[in-house]
Amino acid sequence: PTNDVGAAAYRIFIGVEAGGRNWRANLALRMLDSPGFEPNALPLPPATIDFARVEAANAPAVGLYRGLGFETAYAYRYWDRPA
Repeated sequence: PTNDVGAAAYRIFIGVEAGGRNWRANLALRMLDSPGFEPNALPLPPATIDFARVEAANAPAVGLYRGLGFETAYAYRYWDRPA
């Protein structure tokens, strides 16, 4: 709610460049009324945790995931210039 300015529609522009080619698209997202809807009385939390971006060095998070039965799907290594 703090990011919604209450517009009837929002215009969205998307651009992608790959291999020297450009693709562009735009669309209008129309907001529909929701009869009977009551906004949440509690404010949204100031920040959320993005669980999709947990570093491998974050032992508490990795331990939590392991405890819930998750396994590492792939390992990511930051790129660095050769020495």
